[in-house]
Amino acid sequence: MMSTYLEPTWMNFSMLFFALCIALELGVKHLTNKSDIDVKMAASDLACGVLSLLGQMLFLPLVAAVYEKVYHNYALFHFDQSNVASWLLCYLLTDFFYYWWHRAHHVINILWAIHVVHHQGKNFDLFLALRQPLFEPLTIGIFFLPLALLGFGLPAFVICYFFNLLYQFLQHTTLIGSLGVWEYLFVTPSQHRVHHGRQTQYIDKNFGGTFCIWDRLFGSFEKEKQKPSYGIVSGKVDYHPVKANFSHFIQVFTASEKLSFREKLLIWIKNPDYKPMKKSEPMPDSFISWKKDTNPD
Repeated sequence: MMSTYLEPTWMNFSMLFFALCIALELGVKHLTNKSDIDVKMAASDLACGVLSLLGQMLFLPLVAAVYEKVYHNYALFHFDQSNVASWLLCYLLTDFFYYWWHRAHHVINILWAIHVVHHQGKNFDLFLALRQPLFEPLTIGIFFLPLALLGFGLPAFVICYFFNLLYQFLQHTTLIGSLGVWEYLFVTPSQHRVHHGRQTQYIDKNFGGTFCIWDRLFGSFEKEKQKPSYGIVSGKVDYHPVKANFSHFIQVFTASEKLSFREKLLIWIKNPDYKPMKKSEPMPDSFISWKKDTNPD
């Protein structure tokens, strides 16, 4: 099952790995006098992480069932999972589809309403890496089904996706600077800091999970040139995990009350900075969480 990594062995490994990394980061910050922990923000990040585990337990079995059905009934090929080359190809393609999954969550408003939880955090640290959305597992099934069609079984996908997420976890830190030639191929903390930055030049950049080659190929790569300001452009933070997961949905519903049916539909599938043309009142500033024309201090 896709929820394999929620079973005791995988879960225990994940929790131990996260805890050790966070402890190491806190320890290094303390020794170097760079301790900047915001207890309230860290607690909120952890609470969102716990709630996201509920979403995984609820939704991943459904995603796994769909993946299995597609694989067993419609797969064009069947890759030999005893072959190292098959695993390498599976990991590369998992990261490729992750790139488009991630990019879509920034440019389609209904997906941004799910994903925004992760970007609300104002501190860039390993606590933020745990701040994951409740409903995001539901969208995995859509963007990664091509792997099933191509003939990669569920165990291969789960393992590749799991280690892809572990690698991404490590990118949420300010303690690591430039990594030289490594940055030409792999995502680094510097690149991911850009992704979380809310300056105009940093918005919608660096979507890669493990490899930055996709960003370089598809025009979404940006180098860290100035210290990022973290969080969403509006500056709003929902510390309560439930509010964090529903706030943007509520904003969209509220803002679309007086819109035509067409505009009600467009407001969900357009970019988050989309403003309906036929509305009697201007859209409230609080509605737009990710505006292209804003350059925060």
